[in-house]
Amino acid sequence: MHPICAVLAVSALLAPWAHASHEDVGLGARSAALADALTALGDETGAAAMNPAALGQIKRADMEFGLRRFFHTAAGATDLDGLSVSGGIPFAQFPFPGALGAYWTHDQIKDLSIDRTLGLVLASRGWREFGAATLDGGLTLKSLTRTGERDLGKASKAAFDAGFLLRLGDDKSVGLSALNINGPRTDLAGIPDRAPVMVKFGYAHQVRRFKLALDLTRRAPSPSRDATTSGAFGTEF
Repeated sequence: MHPICAVLAVSALLAPWAHASHEDVGLGARSAALADALTALGDETGAAAMNPAALGQIKRADMEFGLRRFFHTAAGATDLDGLSVSGGIPFAQFPFPGALGAYWTHDQIKDLSIDRTLGLVLASRGWREFGAATLDGGLTLKSLTRTGERDLGKASKAAFDAGFLLRLGDDKSVGLSALNINGPRTDLAGIPDRAPVMVKFGYAHQVRRFKLALDLTRRAPSPSRDATTSGAFGTEF
C-alpha cells in the first residue's frame, strides 16, 4: 500500500447539477486526495481507472479497497455512495513485460440507479525507449451495468479504454487516455443516458520529496450532461 500524505487537492468543476451514468471518479483514498489527477502517475492499481497504461509500472502484486461518498465530481453535482476494489500483478514475459489487473466499482446514485463497472486491464512496461524516455500503453475492457431504482429497468454494455504513459525520466511523466471510447448507451425506462467519451491529459513532476500532478479532462456531451472541461491538481509528500 502507498503512504498517502496529500497536502493539496484542488479541482476546477464546471458543470451544473445532473445525474450521470458511471461517474469518472478514481479508485481509493489516494485518488480522492489528489483530486483524481492520476493520468500521468503510474505506480498503483487505482490509477488504471484513469489511464490503463499506468498499471504497467507496478513492481509487485497490489490490491486496494475504497469507500466513497460524493456530492460533487469533476463532471458536476451528484449524490453518489459506493465502493471499489482493484488489484494488479506484474509479469516479465507474457506476452511482453507489463501487468494484468482488474477493478470493480459499485455506486448508488440516489433516487436513480445503481451503477457497476468491471474492468480488465492489460498494460506494458518498457514498451518503447527513446533515449532516457520510455513509452507504455494499456487497454481496458469494461462491463458497465446500470440498474434503475423503482422498476426503471436495466442496461448492460461493453466499453473500452486506452491510454499511453510517457516517462521522460525519473522525475517527469506525461499521460494521455481515452475512456469509454465507444460511448455506450445506458438508457433506463424513460431516462436516456450514455457513458460519455472522455479524453484525459496529465503531467506529473517530482520536486525533491514532493510529487506534483496536473490533469485536464474533456467530456463529450450525453443526454444527462452537457460537454464539460475540468482541471485537477494535487500534490503529495
